[in-house]
Parts: sequence; structure tokens; C-alpha cells
Amino acid sequence: MFYQAIRTKRRQLLTLLLLLLASPLVAQQYFPHVDHSSPKDEHGARWVFGGLVSYWQDNKAKTTNLQLAPEVAYLFNDDWGLGVVGSYELEKKGSDKESLWALRPFVRYYYMHREPFNLYLDGGFGVSASSGVKGWEVGLRPGACVDLTKGLCLCLRLGFIGVRDRFAGGEEAGIGTTGFGLRFAPEELQIGLELEL
Repeated sequence: MFYQAIRTKRRQLLTLLLLLLASPLVAQQYFPHVDHSSPKDEHGARWVFGGLVSYWQDNKAKTTNLQLAPEVAYLFNDDWGLGVVGSYELEKKGSDKESLWALRPFVRYYYMHREPFNLYLDGGFGVSASSGVKGWEVGLRPGACVDLTKGLCLCLRLGFIGVRDRFAGGEEAGIGTTGFGLRFAPEELQIGLELEL
């Protein structure tokens, strides 16, 4: 049973990687291009609002999970910006409830613009609390955005590279993750929308 679970996770990760590799081809075919290099469409400073909302109820296991992660950023130009992501998660199992929160300010650098696909790095620090356990992190989060239309992007954060001490959101609730290195676990993947104003 353990090996079957590992094989299932490997298949899911392989499928996700294939989707990420194929997304620029699909996006080029179905979504309009936004040319960042065009002088008449040159971006100046602008605000970006985004984030993710997730709600899942498992009737068999009698669990409910709610996750909110709003994000706001200020982009100085097409390559640099500052922002912050706040997140709150509530998990309810029967009469037991567990909540966690995190706050992560970041500096964003877009290192590749291949319309409609953009790659970036978010570098910063974060603090979190879960079940009375406080944690922190310092590191980089690689990400990608696909321009769906002018001013609206589908964004993915793909992992974490850095150092953590009991930072919330680990595989086991209430413990968090401690260590350093590259971490591309499923709980690190974040998919959301961003609106540029």
C-alpha cells in the first residue's frame, strides 16, 4: 500500500510537470499575446492583486479544509516589484479545529518574458504560527505566469529554495517544516490569479 501511494504521487508530479511544459504551447494557441516590448504598450509602475482560495470537504474522512491566500504587489517596471502574501488555513475534523497563518513579504524579479509566458523569482522571508508553534523561513520561490488577457494572469509558485525553522504548512499538521535546501513537494505548489491595475 505504501509503494502504491508513492507511485501515485510520482504519477501526479510527472503529470504536473508535463502540463507545465505544455502550457506555453497551449497558451500561445488560445490566449491573446501581450507584448511587453511594444512601445505603445509599455508598462510603468502598477499594482497587482491576486491570490488563491481553496475549500475542500471530505465526507468520508469527515474533514473540511479552507485556505485563503491574498496577495498584493507593486511592480516598478516589467522586471522588478515588491509584495506580500498572507495566508490563513483552517482544517476541521469532527469537533477538532486547527488553524495556521503565515505572512511572507517578497521582492519579485521577472527573469524571462516569452509571451504569454513569464518566469520569475520571489525572494523574501516569512513568519507563521500553527497550533502555538511559531516558525520562519528565508528563501526563494520560483514561479511562472501565463497572460490570459491584458492585465489578467494565471500564476504558479512551484516550490521553495532556502532555510526554514518550524514554518507552517508541512506534511504533518501542527509541526511545520525545518531544514534547508530545495523543496518541490506538492504542498509547495500554489496556483492563483493575478490582476494588474
